[in-house]
Amino acid sequence: MARRRGAYWGRKGGYRKSYRKIGMAKKRYGKRKLNGKKGVKSLQKLVREEARKVVMREERQRFTLTSFPGEITFWSSSPRLDYAYFRIPVTQAIPVQRSSGAEPNESWRRRNKVCVKGVSVRMKISYATSVQLMGVCYPARVQAEHVPMMAASDDRPPSCFLLGRKDGSAFRLMSLQETGFLSKDGPFEVITGLKGDLILNSPDQSLFSSRLAKGAGAPVGKARWRVEKGSSSQKEGRTFNAEFHVTSNMRTPNWGAPGGHVQMDTRVVEVFFAVDQEVEFKDSSSIEPVFEPHLELMFGVKAMQVSVGKVVDGKHVDIGPVEAGMVSDVMVDIYYC
Repeated sequence: MARRRGAYWGRKGGYRKSYRKIGMAKKRYGKRKLNGKKGVKSLQKLVREEARKVVMREERQRFTLTSFPGEITFWSSSPRLDYAYFRIPVTQAIPVQRSSGAEPNESWRRRNKVCVKGVSVRMKISYATSVQLMGVCYPARVQAEHVPMMAASDDRPPSCFLLGRKDGSAFRLMSLQETGFLSKDGPFEVITGLKGDLILNSPDQSLFSSRLAKGAGAPVGKARWRVEKGSSSQKEGRTFNAEFHVTSNMRTPNWGAPGGHVQMDTRVVEVFFAVDQEVEFKDSSSIEPVFEPHLELMFGVKAMQVSVGKVVDGKHVDIGPVEAGMVSDVMVDIYYC
């Protein structure tokens, strides 16, 4: 009986695996060796895949911003009721690398664009009355000045931004006029008023209920946020818009006077803006890049129940501006590549 080539019976009667010659070496079937051609190719493929993953992780970068001051007050009575908005820089904060000389190097020339993948915003809202919040990501075509920023040290890029505006020694939020949005290049639609001036196409003349613009200054990206605290359900839209209501209205009898106290509810607000947009920059007179245009966020917080006084002995007494709540601990993560 002829035996099959390359196969034989062992001494103990068991069948051993066959093999064949490859060049001068023998390769046994059923056993993978890394020093063989197939093993080398598999190892190289594995290395390439891991390298690709590392490169992808390195390409998508994250830069974190915090606000100063740490908290800022919003009010529930005029005229401070109009102080309701604050800007957050996006592309202005991205630490793009370039050479220290006057001329950019080759890597700088290849990176004349930055793709903003998304922006995550986290903040605390404390409120003594029901509040309404809004947020929008937009090309800052109407902004004459950059958002003031500062760095922790001279050898680091700016990582803090001014929350609102500094008014003397105090800080406050911005008014509608200070946002620059009463312009046809802004993210909200404006119309001509009875006096010939530009006004928002909004029933209450605020950004919380205004129609969106459709031109070059229209909002970009899409906002996503959780509907309720601790809920997994999400809501999304071209702009962020939410309402928070107080669970109870607890105030001391002298709540409008010095030493009075108002109980506030506190909620952590988290909003993510999916942008995924390339922004090209050009060189300015200095060595820093200037994006054309910058991308920014604008947020607003407004007291929905306005209280301007209280009743004392059957008479309504005006007690002046009433603190409605605070915005605090604003943290921003910018994802780009």
